[in-house]
Amino acid sequence: MAWIELFPAATGLQLKNGVLKWNTALQVSMGDPLWVELMHDSANGQVGIRATNAATGLPVIKEPENGEYWIDSADLLDSAGVPIDITVNALPPEEWRQVVAGGGPVPNDWFGYQTIYYLELP
Repeated sequence: MAWIELFPAATGLQLKNGVLKWNTALQVSMGDPLWVELMHDSANGQVGIRATNAATGLPVIKEPENGEYWIDSADLLDSAGVPIDITVNALPPEEWRQVVAGGGPVPNDWFGYQTIYYLELP
C-alpha cells in the first residue's frame, strides 16, 4: 500500500449576514487568540480580523465541534456602512502585514502588529 500525505484544510474566512466567521485552520494561524480586532478598509472595500492580546478586542466565540470561530460583528459592520445582508467567502483569505516605511514585509511581532486576514467586499 502506498502512503499519501494528507493536508489540513486551507484557512477560511466568511462574512455572512453581518457575522464574520473563520475555520480552525485560520484560528491556529492567528495563534488561537481569545480576542480579535475587526478591521475595515473602506477605500479598498475590505473587511478582516487580526489577533490581539488586549481584552479590548472582540471576544472570539469558539465552536470547535463545528470547526468554527466567530465574532459578534453585525452592529459594528452596519455602523461602518458595510452591507450585512451579503455572503462573501475567502478560501484562503488575503493577508496584510505591517511594513517598514520604504521597506518590505517584516516580522510583525517586532512591532506588536499581527497579520490582518481579510476578504474583499462585493
